[in-house]
Amino acid sequence: MVDAGVNECNNTVNGRNQFVFLVFVHLLLIGLNGTNAQNRAPRIKEHPSNTVSGRSEPATLRCVVEGRPKPHVQWYKDGSPLPPAEDGHRVLLEDGLLFLSVNRGKKESDEGVYWCVARNLAGEAVSHNASLNVAVLRDEFRAEPRDVRVAAGEPALLECSPPRGVPEPSVHWLKDGQSYDVEVNGRVTVTDTGNLKILETLPTDSGSFRCVASNIAGERQSRAATLSVLRRPHFVVKPSNVTALVGQTVEFNCQSYDASVKISWVKEDGSLPSHASIIRGLLRLEHVSATDAGVYSCRADSHAGTSITSATLTVYSLPHFTQIPSNLTAWEGDVVSIPCEAKGLPTPTTFWILEGTQDSLLFPECTRSNTSLLYLDGARPEHSGRVICTAVNAAGSIMQEAYLKVLKKGNNELKEPSLDREYNIDYERQTRMTQYELVQARKYLQQNVLVLRRVEALSSTSLKVVWDVLTDYNEYLEGVKIWFNGTSLNWRNATDDEITLLNPAHPDVLCSNGSLMNIDNSGSSSYVLTGLMAYTQYDIFLMPFYKMLLGKPSNLMTGYTDEDVPSAPPQSVTAGVINATSAWIRWEPPPVSTWNGELTGYLLIFSSHGHKVE
Repeated sequence: MVDAGVNECNNTVNGRNQFVFLVFVHLLLIGLNGTNAQNRAPRIKEHPSNTVSGRSEPATLRCVVEGRPKPHVQWYKDGSPLPPAEDGHRVLLEDGLLFLSVNRGKKESDEGVYWCVARNLAGEAVSHNASLNVAVLRDEFRAEPRDVRVAAGEPALLECSPPRGVPEPSVHWLKDGQSYDVEVNGRVTVTDTGNLKILETLPTDSGSFRCVASNIAGERQSRAATLSVLRRPHFVVKPSNVTALVGQTVEFNCQSYDASVKISWVKEDGSLPSHASIIRGLLRLEHVSATDAGVYSCRADSHAGTSITSATLTVYSLPHFTQIPSNLTAWEGDVVSIPCEAKGLPTPTTFWILEGTQDSLLFPECTRSNTSLLYLDGARPEHSGRVICTAVNAAGSIMQEAYLKVLKKGNNELKEPSLDREYNIDYERQTRMTQYELVQARKYLQQNVLVLRRVEALSSTSLKVVWDVLTDYNEYLEGVKIWFNGTSLNWRNATDDEITLLNPAHPDVLCSNGSLMNIDNSGSSSYVLTGLMAYTQYDIFLMPFYKMLLGKPSNLMTGYTDEDVPSAPPQSVTAGVINATSAWIRWEPPPVSTWNGELTGYLLIFSSHGHKVE
C-alpha cells in the first residue's frame, strides 16, 4: 500500500514537472520569436557618392544606414577593410567618413574606391562604390592664344587648350582684365575645347585677352594675346557713273581717308585702256571710244583688308549719216522713195519731217520699209518742199534736208529742184510768214535749243518730263512738242509664242508714229504726260517749234510707268463642291498682254448666305 501510494505520488510529481517544462519551453520559444520580430536587417539610406576634393582639403563620404539593432558600419577601400588612420586625419562619423585633410602622395594616398558595409544580428547591407579623387590642375596650357589681326566684319578665333586636370577644368576669357561674356545672339561663343570664337568682329572687340582655366584645384591664366580689329579702307569719295560722248575726256574720282591706303583701278572685262592714267586715285580717260564703255572698279588695299567700289562708263556718240538724202523731182502720182541712213551709240531713231506739216513725222516702220526711206505712195503737188531726215538718240540729234518737187501732169519741165523764189512765195503764203521771218526762224530752230534732263514715273499712267532751254529768250521759240512712243513690258513675262503674238513682225501692225503733245509755252520746263499705259517703256524727245516749223530734236530719254493691276480677269474659272464644308476653284492667269507687271497673287472673294468673305 505504501509503495503503491509512493509510486502514485511520484508519477503525479513527474507529470507535473513535465508539464512545467513544456510550458517553460513554449514560453521561451515565444520570447525568442518576439525578439526576432523586433530586429531589422541593415538598409543603406544614403550611399556614398563620387567626390573630388582639393589636396589637403576636407571631404566626406556619406553612408547613412538603418536597422535593428543599430548596424555596425565597416568601410572598405580598394577591396580591403579600411584601417584606422594613425595620424587622425580620417574620422569615422555616425553617418559617414570624414577626411579632415585629403592626402595624395606616392607612399600614402586617400584616393581610391570606397564602399561601406552595415551589419547587425539580422544581416548586412553593402553600399555602392564611390571614388575619392584629389583635384589636380597642371600649370602648362596645352595651347595658348596668339595675337590675331582681322578686318572689321571678319571672324576671329583665339585658340586655347587648358591644362590637364581632374576634374576637367572649365574655361572662360578675360578681356583687358575683365570677364568677357559670350553673347546670346551667338556672335561671341566659347567652343567646347575652350577656343574663343567671334563671328563678326567689331572695332570694339580689340583688346588684350587671356584664357582662364579653373577647377576646384585652382585657376590658371594663359599668356595675354592681343586681338586687333582693323577698319577696312573707307572711301571718302566714291566714283559716280559717267555718260560721255565719243572723244570726250572723263574722270572717276576715288579717295580714301588714309593716305597709307593703296588705290588701284581695274576694268571689269580686262586691263585699263592704254590712254588711261591714275593720279592720286583719280582715273582719267582721254578721248574715250565705244570700247571704253564698261564698269570700272576702284580698289583700296591696306593691312586691314580690301574695299572695292565701282562705277559705270556709258559712251554715246552723236548720230551721223552714212547716207544723206538727195533732192528729187517726181511726177504727180509717182511712188517717191528717198533713202537716208544714220548710225550712232545707241542706235538712233530715224524719221522724216515734211516741213510745213509739223504734225507729220514719218518713221521708217510707217514707210513700209526696213530702211530709213521716205516713202510716198502717190506723190501730190502739195508734198513739194523741204523734207528733213532726222536722227535722234540719247546723245542728241542731227538733221539733213532735201527738196522734193512734185510736178503736175502736163508740165514738161522735170529738173533738179531748188529752193527758188516760187517755192518760197508759196510757202510764205501757207505759213503766213515773211521771207525774213522764215529764214530767221529756220536759223534759230536748227541749233540745239532744248535738252531733256529727266523722265520720272509718277504713277502707272503718268510720267513727268523735265527739260532745259539752252538759249536765251527768242521770239522764234513759240513752244515745245513732246514726242513719245510706248512699248509694253508685258513681253518680259511671256513665252516665246506669246512674245510673237505681242510683237508681230507685220509692218502694218508695227507702224506707229508715236504721239505728239503741244506745249504752247516757250518758258515752260516740265510737263506731266497722263493717260499712258501701265508697265510700259516710253521713248521721249522734245522738238521746239515756231508756227509751222519744227526745230532740231533734243536728246532721247527713256521712262517707265509703274506697274498696275491686270486689266483683264483670270481666265477659265471653274468651281465645284467637295463636301458640305469645302469646295474647289481653278483658274488660269489673265492674258499676258494685260498683266501690267509681275503677278504676285490672287484675291479670292466669295459669299456665304449673303455675307462676303475675302
